[in-house]
Amino acid sequence: MSELVGRTGDYQEALEGTVRLLAGRLDCEVCSLYSYDPASETLTLAATEGLPTRSIGRVTMGKGEGLVGLVVEEGREVSVQDALAHERFKFFPELGEEKYRAFLGSPVGEGEGTAGVLVLQARRRRRFTDGEVSLLRSVANQLRPVMVGAQLAERLLKEEKEREIYRRGMTRAIRRLEQHEASSRRQRSSEGLSHHGPERMTGNPVSPGIGIGRVVLVKAPADLDHVGVHKGDPEVESGRFEKALAESRREVERARTHMRELVPEVGGAIYEALGMVLD
Repeated sequence: MSELVGRTGDYQEALEGTVRLLAGRLDCEVCSLYSYDPASETLTLAATEGLPTRSIGRVTMGKGEGLVGLVVEEGREVSVQDALAHERFKFFPELGEEKYRAFLGSPVGEGEGTAGVLVLQARRRRRFTDGEVSLLRSVANQLRPVMVGAQLAERLLKEEKEREIYRRGMTRAIRRLEQHEASSRRQRSSEGLSHHGPERMTGNPVSPGIGIGRVVLVKAPADLDHVGVHKGDPEVESGRFEKALAESRREVERARTHMRELVPEVGGAIYEALGMVLD
């Protein structure tokens, strides 16, 4: 077992080799390994010798389902002479487990560190010996770092795919924005409008995404000491403020609608935040 795990860097190859080795050495028709996800409390068939290999990665069950789930619930070995007669037996048509009577399962890891369940199944009713139970427990303990590595590699691959999808989405968004800018420039040119200064500024972003809008350069200090005092009627000024607030809300809603049409990938969170600022 140690040689098998040590000579390969392929996690799946190590898991498949382990179940083949155990099934042969312990004279069982089936040896399977289930991966456990504590976040969703689900078990997924990860490797098998004896069950249909097409079920790997496809057959899943909850922590409260079947004898495999019972192993996780109790956190110890579960040995059953006739699995079909057990109240926790669950039939999965794609596995064809109804042919196998004896069941022995051991958790891979303990408590919150449980990474899966290692299972032996035999056609005939059979009482597994203490030595066989001890051997299965020993192999399961050796398998835990391998399974943790496999689960980590799978998670990293999934996150990499998600990043690639996000990157492609942002690339499409940038392309559409560039087309929009080019169209706006052509429209201004055809209408004879002048445009001063560069249209694009570059810098160090503090978050992913794109901002588009008008840039204002403040040359004079912007503080209250340099603001003139307007002695107007309070009610008139309050009315002006409320009017400006209402127009700002309408402007934010127009911008939200326009951006949703232009770049669907960009969420409306920024506009919700602007609305909260106005409130």
